[in-house]
Amino acid sequence: MTDYYNKKTIWITGASGGIGQAMAKALASAGARLILSAPEQDAEALNTLLGYCANGETHRVISFDLTSQSSIDGAADQILNQGIEVDILVNNAGMTHRSQILDTDIKVDRTLMEINYLGPLALTKRLLPGMIERGRGQIVVISSVLGLIATPQRSAYIAAKHAMTGFYEALRSEVANQGIDITLVFPGFVKTDIAKNAFTGSGGRHGQADPGQEAAMAPEVFVDKVLKGVRRRQERLLIAGKEKILVYLTRVSPALVSQIVRRIRVT
Repeated sequence: MTDYYNKKTIWITGASGGIGQAMAKALASAGARLILSAPEQDAEALNTLLGYCANGETHRVISFDLTSQSSIDGAADQILNQGIEVDILVNNAGMTHRSQILDTDIKVDRTLMEINYLGPLALTKRLLPGMIERGRGQIVVISSVLGLIATPQRSAYIAAKHAMTGFYEALRSEVANQGIDITLVFPGFVKTDIAKNAFTGSGGRHGQADPGQEAAMAPEVFVDKVLKGVRRRQERLLIAGKEKILVYLTRVSPALVSQIVRRIRVT
């Protein structure tokens, strides 16, 4: 794995914790040059992460807001105007929520669509022309099992992840012959704070882990599987525990899956 990522410039969004943080450490150890991003309020966490990354002096930290086009453009300009060529973009940043549809403020729906779909789309559009011009590049998209199925109390997140799946599948069909590889990753439960950091329906902080979260896959284990798949240029990676059964089952009996998800206990 080291040879594949060595000296590649890789931009990771959502790098301040969880999957993004584990990915940064693994790629730094593999010799990659990193661009680490998260919102401004997480800038300190990004700078702390640099201390744990091999060859810290070769990496960059750029804080920006995925809900703001001007912020995204500013971050992209910082890189592109310096002539830096991004070899791999990892669209990892994401937020979720825990609320019934009718209890979810439309502002929460809009914010989650910006963070999980429109923001990554905008950053992709800024970097893609350079990749096409060079005739090489990879885009890695950390989606979710919920980009393939649906469960209660996550409607806005699910809608954004389904949109992300559709967009990047369409993009692949357009750029496959131009040297661009796209890997869509569909994680199941991973041991991160995504549930604790989730929005409530009114936009507050949920503050609770999901049932079984402590027994979930460690981020380091998940990242190892992702990086092996990216190296092989796989188009789709479903990395999950028993929850992947629902993905397979929906192909043969959507009605049965519909009945099962109604019984899922969520916090």
